[in-house]
Amino acid sequence: MTYWVTLLLLLAAAVPAGGKPVKGSWGNVLGTEEHVEVPESVKEFVMESINEHWARDRRVSHISQMELKEIISSTRQVMTFSKDGKKPLKLKMRSWDGETSTDPLLLGVRYDLNIIIEQLAEPPATTDIEKEASKAFKKTKHHITIQGDREGLFSMVLHTWQPVGSSTWETPTYSQWSPLLSLWFGIAEPPVHNKSNAINNLLPLRIVCYNIWNFNNPWSRRLELLTRKIKEGPPPDIIAFQEVRYDNAGDQLGPEHTRHQVDHLLWRMESVGLYQVIWIPAMSYIQDDRALAFQTEGPAIFTRLPVTRVEALQLTRFWPEDSGDEHQRLCLSATVETEQLGKVNVLTSHLTLSDDARLNNAYEICQFAREMENKEGGGKVTVFMGDLNMIPSDNAMKYLLGEYEYKGDRCDFKDVWLLPGKRTHELDGEAGEEGLTFNNLNAKLEKRIDFVLVRGAVDMNSFELMEVIGAKSKSPDELPPSDHMGLSVLVNHKDFKHETSTATDDSNTKDEL
Repeated sequence: MTYWVTLLLLLAAAVPAGGKPVKGSWGNVLGTEEHVEVPESVKEFVMESINEHWARDRRVSHISQMELKEIISSTRQVMTFSKDGKKPLKLKMRSWDGETSTDPLLLGVRYDLNIIIEQLAEPPATTDIEKEASKAFKKTKHHITIQGDREGLFSMVLHTWQPVGSSTWETPTYSQWSPLLSLWFGIAEPPVHNKSNAINNLLPLRIVCYNIWNFNNPWSRRLELLTRKIKEGPPPDIIAFQEVRYDNAGDQLGPEHTRHQVDHLLWRMESVGLYQVIWIPAMSYIQDDRALAFQTEGPAIFTRLPVTRVEALQLTRFWPEDSGDEHQRLCLSATVETEQLGKVNVLTSHLTLSDDARLNNAYEICQFAREMENKEGGGKVTVFMGDLNMIPSDNAMKYLLGEYEYKGDRCDFKDVWLLPGKRTHELDGEAGEEGLTFNNLNAKLEKRIDFVLVRGAVDMNSFELMEVIGAKSKSPDELPPSDHMGLSVLVNHKDFKHETSTATDDSNTKDEL
């Protein structure tokens, strides 16, 4: 606590004592990682967050309170602001007592933990599904990252978990997760896991992609509209968000009254699933000369499915030589277990406005996707989605689809909007035919810059439905949920048998991507 009090007093009282102002500066988030003992305040926050989150979810609310049994590993990363991504920005600061110092501009601290928790007591369970869920949650391993701001307020920005055997780690399997999946899907019986049974009765996998337009006002109202749109139809199994921010002067929403949009989104999505969350900051933004108001932004992945791997790739930034590449970008990856496609590497990013840098970043993402597929335990199917800031004719998109060569290479993603199956748009006319997604603030949508791409051993017919969602309200005075439209995709089981097909050429109906 002393650390936070000292940090808060110094920064709250500090004024620039020379040097250039930093107002309106975009940059990187740098951090020096070290292994540390976990403070009691961090332990308490972690356990309170898990217990409160699970207690609010009616599907697992019967499970008793959990306690921390073991800390496997713990690191702390002090986050600093950097203009060039190489060294922290240092400011001369003068404190209340008149002393002047030159220190890195601190943004906060992140604790990354791997822990084991157990139930305090056997929970009351009246149904077979509750008993199975209680068994699966009896002992769990959690990967957690919490971010503390300069005021000492915490947010949980990464939380994945899996059941643990009595003596060794176990990769999540569907026999372990089936009761939880049945609860999260809201159906009476667990999904079918044996291929000899009725595969066609298995619910499709639902994937959603949405740029949430950060904190632009009115965020609290847009949050309600956006999550309402996402929750229409089957509960999403995987959601990729872009422009997800922490703002130290932003709206304090949700039960914990936090300023992090991960918390806000999770709070609104709890009614349809117990989501694991992954968010990693890509860029930071200093909003005033005193460097007291700031934001950090990055992509996020929410999923109701088991997560077996999380990685991130920081994309090359060509600023200041390329003025259009001012913002640092990254590609976030999570490998998840699905019944429909097996292991899937889920990638999401929010790409640069610079044409040249975007082409290079597309190349980096393709290599990253191949690397994830070739790693032990990696998925053989990759879904890459996000606000890619490019149109279909852009060279970067043509490279990703194998239609343009860059650095002697062609990638081999497929654009899901162009695959066989039903394609719908909340707006009629040309926007619907072309799948336009931007700009939702104007009278008419102008271009398609949000995409869901897929590669790997997958049947193209699996992607049976893709919808463009998020049209503005009929009220002329109400903003839409975001300046972007969202994307929603339904994916059938890999062995799903289509009852009818109009194709005469097998090459037109099935492709190993």
